[in-house]
Amino acid sequence: MNRKLLILILTIFTKLNVLGQENKYSSNFEKKYENAFNHYLDTTSLFGDKDTLTFLDSLKLKGEFDKVYFDFLLKDLKSEKDSIKTDFSLKSPNTSVRIAYDWDQLQKRDQELISNASKKYLKKLVDNDVQGFWELCHSKFKESTPLVSFNEVGAIISNMITSMDSLEFLNGKKVVFTTSPKTSQLSTGGSMDKNNPNYLQFYTLAGIDKQSLSLYKLKKSPLSKTITMKFGMEDSEYKLISFDINSSSIGYKDADYYSELAERWKSKKSHLPKFVAINLAYRLSYLGQGTSTSKMIEITEDVMNLQKNTELIQEMRKWNVNSDVFDIINIDFIETKSDITPNIQYVSKKGLGKKPTTKEVEMLFTYFTEKYPDLVNEFEKFMFTAYEEYPAIPTKQYQLYRVIMDLNASK
Repeated sequence: MNRKLLILILTIFTKLNVLGQENKYSSNFEKKYENAFNHYLDTTSLFGDKDTLTFLDSLKLKGEFDKVYFDFLLKDLKSEKDSIKTDFSLKSPNTSVRIAYDWDQLQKRDQELISNASKKYLKKLVDNDVQGFWELCHSKFKESTPLVSFNEVGAIISNMITSMDSLEFLNGKKVVFTTSPKTSQLSTGGSMDKNNPNYLQFYTLAGIDKQSLSLYKLKKSPLSKTITMKFGMEDSEYKLISFDINSSSIGYKDADYYSELAERWKSKKSHLPKFVAINLAYRLSYLGQGTSTSKMIEITEDVMNLQKNTELIQEMRKWNVNSDVFDIINIDFIETKSDITPNIQYVSKKGLGKKPTTKEVEMLFTYFTEKYPDLVNEFEKFMFTAYEEYPAIPTKQYQLYRVIMDLNASK
């Protein structure tokens, strides 16, 4: 996926988060947001080549950015608004009262409205009817996302969903406001108990007084996915206002599996194995920006705590292999149609190319296998991404070379 399309996706999803606010401030927020995101895209080491990202990786990248910067930019916009004493909605108290419902609290008629709306949009994707999908969407979605902008993204999503039989309903929520809300608000559906298996945090949108949400599982082998759809009532029916699709399991291994694996590996002296496991647990629990299960909230806290661990930082920064010291840039994941593979990014000592990089990676993989046998046996396959120099300058394009190491291939 090229950078232009990634920024397009950024714009689509960002607009959905600021709908209902005054146009001039919404526009200002989008400009600040896009500038900050562009800088983040240039400087982050989460992915190597930003011009060849998959759709899901681009959404993941945006999600990582939003976790840090979205609220900060919104607060910055609020401060700017306060300084010129406007009537922007963030300043005025939102007097609208919301009433939220879990799925089992809804009347049958409400369940049918949400279920029928969900299936209608999913069927359009199964039929590869991207234009028909867009035409059914809420007017706020269509205003912020013209068809010409949505076509390419819609085609990517449509190609992921090929049969209604592969879809399984997971959960649904409904939120009703007494008056049209002026701002986006955090809702928990009906239950506020994080121990309730149906607990879900999600952000509603400004300007829509009746909203709902549905979750579906896309059962595919080996990568299953979770689909999150949010709707707003318009013309007496629920119309789509946002759509997210994210991987949720690799075979039978889901977020719970990798979270429990990270917990078991806590007793080990090395911190890197549990770092890899808990980050994959986070990835598989991710439902989309502003939507979280109690499990994801718990995993996110574990990730943040582990990232502060000074021993982990030292362990990941440099590897002493034979007589060489390798600078490790980052360890993340690369997702394909059939797998999610740990990706070890490092600075090469031998130069880039098939022969020198393969030889270097074989040496690194031997070291890695000896030091982290449980981690290697669990994942079996690892991507090594070699850079010719440390990617420290945001505006510079860096050369890289990738080599995949498969434990089974050597058996």
